[in-house]
Amino acid sequence: MKELNLIEIQRVKQAIIKVQSQIIWKPNKAESHLRKRIKMGHLPRDFSLENYEKIIKKIILNTESQVYVFKDNFVLYPSLTGIIKDRLWLVMFDVNGIMETAFPPSNPQKYLQNNPFIYLGTLKELM
Repeated sequence: MKELNLIEIQRVKQAIIKVQSQIIWKPNKAESHLRKRIKMGHLPRDFSLENYEKIIKKIILNTESQVYVFKDNFVLYPSLTGIIKDRLWLVMFDVNGIMETAFPPSNPQKYLQNNPFIYLGTLKELM
């Protein structure tokens, strides 16, 4: 079973603080992520980037959100989950606080039990 060391946990905490203070997307990626979520039926057709980011903010600011880390070799992607309108959403970003994605996995339990994900507890417990 994969685990995180204290330095990695500190990097995850710092990334969460960064993304909580400001949502930053990779250059020219915000709109493409929004369009993909609309196309996949995760968001209504008339949703704006501002609406999408409101969902993200609800999850990353909720102290009851569940914190995971997707660890692939030495690369860490802090990930938080929360319920939005009866669906579990996953918000994933890198250790620099740059957004990777936010979406509702079709089978969240199976998705999060995937080996690269490490559960750390609630946001309140971690921070």
